[in-house]
Amino acid sequence: MTLPRFGEVLKWLKKYWQWAATGVVVLFAFILGRRGKSSAVRSAKDIAALKNKEIEIINKSNEKEEARKMAAVERLLIEQGKLREEFLKAQTDLDREIVQRKIDLLNSAESSDEIDKILLSEFGIKEIK
Repeated sequence: MTLPRFGEVLKWLKKYWQWAATGVVVLFAFILGRRGKSSAVRSAKDIAALKNKEIEIINKSNEKEEARKMAAVERLLIEQGKLREEFLKAQTDLDREIVQRKIDLLNSAESSDEIDKILLSEFGIKEIK
């Protein structure tokens, strides 16, 4: 069964095949572009979600770090108080000098490695926690 105008359409396609091919290519590119756009939008949403998760993780780790620092400062203050009491209770000059050296170490800005060496050698501390 052939259509009555099929011959005319066939002649037109033979004469203007470039236009027909261009139309098919444009339609194909449009369809692929729509699919690419939707996947690009999906990828952008996934990237944004990952970025938000990353920000949350960073904030949580910063909070943990801040809490750890606060606990360290609190321990330092407690230790300083204990050393001051020990200094006041010291009976000899040697005991006072040792306690004063410990207080100076706590208040100093020396590197932690140097403090560890001093603690290990001078004060007989065997293990550093």
